[in-house]
Amino acid sequence: MKYHLEYPELANALYFALKQDAFYQTMEASVVGDKAARKSAMLGYMDFSILEAQKYGECFVPEKQNYGVSIWGKPLQPEELATKHRLKKNFITQHMGSRSFEVYQNICQFMSSKSAELIADNAWYLSIIGILPEFQGQGLGPGLIESVLNKTDALGVSTYLETFTSRNKAFYFRLGYEVVGNFTEPNTEAEYWLLQRQPVSLSES
Repeated sequence: MKYHLEYPELANALYFALKQDAFYQTMEASVVGDKAARKSAMLGYMDFSILEAQKYGECFVPEKQNYGVSIWGKPLQPEELATKHRLKKNFITQHMGSRSFEVYQNICQFMSSKSAELIADNAWYLSIIGILPEFQGQGLGPGLIESVLNKTDALGVSTYLETFTSRNKAFYFRLGYEVVGNFTEPNTEAEYWLLQRQPVSLSES
């Protein structure tokens, strides 16, 4: 069954932004088929992630200029979380294959076990961020994050993220994130960093 992209431009932005990320490289390699089939599967994964965030988390796209997207996870009630996981499993199994779901599950289980030890239960999770190629290098990245951080600051909750790309840390440091953990993920055999940002009160900003 071919997956229909609802947001082809944004899916492509995420795909190219994350081509060097060990998690997405490993996921793409797990898809059975040729190079075109693997890329198509990953574009579907990115598109599904946007739709998933719209329903269960936070999906930010700039109103005036559609130059990129950030995808966030929020704490959910057990029933909602179970439904979200079931839909994700169904999508990956149907459009990427059972091997891909096994890889996805193994990576997520390891990384979740590490973040659970260091991150508050009510924290929001910055899952994915990507800028369209023609807008890269213009300093627009913070604009995909700051609006959501204003929300979490108002709520008084922290946010966190994971990155396999060391050079990305400086970008997140400028937004107030700090490294709280550094691990080697065994399925990708790659090092990654866990970063957290505490909420900033209006009196501090």
